[in-house]
Amino acid sequence: MDNIYIKSNRKEKKKIGRKVLFFIILALVFFGLFKGCQFTMRSIGGMEFIKIKKINVKAPSNMDPQEIIKISGIKEGQSILGISIDEAKKRISSNKWVQTVRIRRSLPSTLNIEIRPKEVKALALEQSSLYYVDGEGKIIDRFIPGYHNDAAIISSKRDNYLRAISIMGKLKKLEPVSELSIEQDVLTVYSSKFSFKIRLDIDDIDGGISKAFRVIKDLKNNSETARIVDASLPGNKVVVIGLRKI
Repeated sequence: MDNIYIKSNRKEKKKIGRKVLFFIILALVFFGLFKGCQFTMRSIGGMEFIKIKKINVKAPSNMDPQEIIKISGIKEGQSILGISIDEAKKRISSNKWVQTVRIRRSLPSTLNIEIRPKEVKALALEQSSLYYVDGEGKIIDRFIPGYHNDAAIISSKRDNYLRAISIMGKLKKLEPVSELSIEQDVLTVYSSKFSFKIRLDIDDIDGGISKAFRVIKDLKNNSETARIVDASLPGNKVVVIGLRKI
């Protein structure tokens, strides 16, 4: 019985030894493959044919492509596989005009940067200066002549910018709106269609426009104009200020 036990014990030890040896060999194989891949990537990254030779930038006219490239931290001559796309996108996104940025490698040697800018929803008049306002009612940048000249001007407190932008969709009948302001619950609109201001109750814009249009029609029929058509009052009451013959 003792001899049988000793033989059985030796067999178990041999099995364990073979398993340990197998895992050691497997680990060495994986380590070798890993090192081989590292060496291959370093070798490829250093090859001339995959170094960046051209950087294309697709951006709006108010953004300088060379400035975008500079911000990205990417330079021609770098390995196209060695650059960090995420880091470059993070740097470019720091620009106040950038909404989203996309960077794509085009092998062997071209990098494409595509920028979607923040959308201008209005212009804001503050202390005799104009500023671009985005869809969240936030100021983007100072106004540049020639870029989004057709945006409506908001003349009000900053707290009202978002509210004013959301209201613009309700002013289709008054388009093109050149300027609007909000004071308490009264909206004052300047439309290029008319030579006067129109005041509306901010909580009943559609009703106010209907009242104003009835009065505007009468003014036109009588060859008259005014300085203000105030349709912000309750009921069907409309006040015409500065009435005069054309």
